[in-house]
Amino acid sequence: MIAILRMEGTNNEEDIYNAFAALKYPVEMVHLKQFTGEVKKELQKSIFDYDGIMIPGGFSAGDYIRAGAIFGARLKKISKELKEFVREGRIIGG
Repeated sequence: MIAILRMEGTNNEEDIYNAFAALKYPVEMVHLKQFTGEVKKELQKSIFDYDGIMIPGGFSAGDYIRAGAIFGARLKKISKELKEFVREGRIIGG
């Protein structure tokens, strides 16, 4: 299954979703906060539940500081997991 990683300001998630769905590949929208544990326990997810992660385009967090700065800072919270994810041969695309 592929996780489409989203947060405030990302866009084109639906296009990515539809592309994988057209290929009949399992795909799911996941908010970054579900990976970082910043949601109720029943909504939390692990990146290791997925074969790959797709990062859509857009203006994450409105690009208020500079392009992608807030998104990158939030991703740091799961940097160890992301490194292991890639070491295992799983894909990250965008």
